[in-house]
Amino acid sequence: MHRALIYLALSLLIGGGVSGCPDLGERYAARELWLAEPVSWAEVEPVFKRRCVACHGPVPAGGATMSLSTYADVQPWLERVRVRALVLDNMPPGGLQDPDERDVLARWLAL
Repeated sequence: MHRALIYLALSLLIGGGVSGCPDLGERYAARELWLAEPVSWAEVEPVFKRRCVACHGPVPAGGATMSLSTYADVQPWLERVRVRALVLDNMPPGGLQDPDERDVLARWLAL
């Protein structure tokens, strides 16, 4: 009897009869597929040129404190770029509004 209850409980858990997050597997699968398409600097560089370099150019202007015009310039600031552009959504001023630009930047920063 005890063994039968264990098998029943396991079958319910494995079979999905008891679940705290029914779409958890789907969400992880979607994220894995999203990350499976890596983004190169060549793909994300146009976003930096369109949205960042006006202030974060070779000679920073408008209150900017660093250049974000080349990969070498951006590399030390990856976490700050992620936080300001994707978490706080206050860079560029007004936020990164284009969903395609947000997506390419997020995928590039995720790797």
